[in-house]
Amino acid sequence: MTPSKLWYAQKLVELRNDGSKPEDLAEQMTIRRLCYEIEKLEELQAAEAEVETEAPAPAPEPEEEVPEVPSEEKKKERPKSFWARVALDTSSDDDE
Repeated sequence: MTPSKLWYAQKLVELRNDGSKPEDLAEQMTIRRLCYEIEKLEELQAAEAEVETEAPAPAPEPEEEVPEVPSEEKKKERPKSFWARVALDTSSDDDE
């Protein structure tokens, strides 16, 4: 077992934090496999850290209610306003 292989095994044990022994991992895995496992765990931790630091998405703004525009028919059916009645009443009073 080479010292570099043991170093990678120790690094993997630190990342896993599962109580395994570096000597056992160094015997079971190749350096390439140790490096792959280390890289995979580091990427997973980086992704988790990124998710934690992301700001929550802003809440969607409620849509404003657009008042319905009255059609021409509805405009004709609407009762006349107070001032329109006053104007009509005064003009009819003048004609008499």
